[in-house]
Amino acid sequence: RAVLLHHLGRESKRIECPLCHEEMDTVVAISKIGGFAMVLALFIFFVAWPFFWIPLVLPHCRVTKHFCSKCHCQVGETDPCA
Repeated sequence: RAVLLHHLGRESKRIECPLCHEEMDTVVAISKIGGFAMVLALFIFFVAWPFFWIPLVLPHCRVTKHFCSKCHCQVGETDPCA
């Protein structure tokens, strides 16, 4: 199994797949709301409650996964707030 690439960003990237070695554009999937967004929302709720919902809707507060468009294996991941 190949090592996942990091810091690919939130948009599709043209890379060579480390698994099938084909040049392709990645398919991007944004994960569901995770622990980071929930903790941040809870903190904002106590500091400035009208804005607590913002981390729950921002894609930058979620994990973004990149998949190969040829072999469909996960090739990369971008952490929340990266």
